Amino acid sequence: MALAITIENTDHFMTAHISGVADLAQMLELAGNLVDEAKRRGARRLLVDLREVRQNLKLTEHIILSEKAVSTFGRLERVATIVPEGANRGTTEHAARQRGVQFRVFNSPEAAAGWISADQ
Repeated sequence: MALAITIENTDHFMTAHISGVADLAQMLELAGNLVDEAKRRGARRLLVDLREVRQNLKLTEHIILSEKAVSTFGRLERVATIVPEGANRGTTEHAARQRGVQFRVFNSPEAAAGWISADQ
């Protein structure tokens, strides 16, 4: 099953709503494609809603995805993701902090939008 992606623009950032079943390869490709699309649209900040994505990544796969995401997301000013309650393992935020990348994971769309649009 392919991932479904819906893109919205605001004055301050691009939002991507993702749904479907994903494996590691699809998630790695998605990260790069979303950053490319944000840059194409002139957005410096990206909000990614992953609450409707079903995946069963192992811890080692989460670490691989985190490393790729941080290197990719570092091309933008600020990136936030929204995940279901209990789904945040902290691996991407940890990798981002180590590299000085502005990346956060949220469970609340309102909190994520507040952080992504702060300091504009």
